[in-house]
Amino acid sequence: MLKWFYHLPIRFPRPVLLAVAVLTAIAFTGMGSLRWETDARVYFPKNHPAIEYDAKVADVFGGRDAIIIAITNEKGVFNKETLARVARITDKVAVLPGVLAQRRLDIESLATASVFRGNDEALY
Repeated sequence: MLKWFYHLPIRFPRPVLLAVAVLTAIAFTGMGSLRWETDARVYFPKNHPAIEYDAKVADVFGGRDAIIIAITNEKGVFNKETLARVARITDKVAVLPGVLAQRRLDIESLATASVFRGNDEALY
């Protein structure tokens, strides 16, 4: 069915490479209008309970920008080495310029969490 499409680069390598280069150049022209979105709230419905609660917290305590740092490990996250790394990263992030962390709980991680609770929709 698509056999002709798969053989196209073999039969016409230069025109295919030229077409890919042109499409890439066209794609690069839009790079200037891209923006970095760090606010995960924009991906949730405005009436979601977590978003409403976050808005209430922002009204009471002021705005806040969250940054998420993900760590992967073949042995899993819950082991001594990885949890120690999480604690080191948490401590270093807390003292970065521009990070307002007056209390240890202002920087949330596995190193600062004391109790995990959850339901079908959220972990808190």
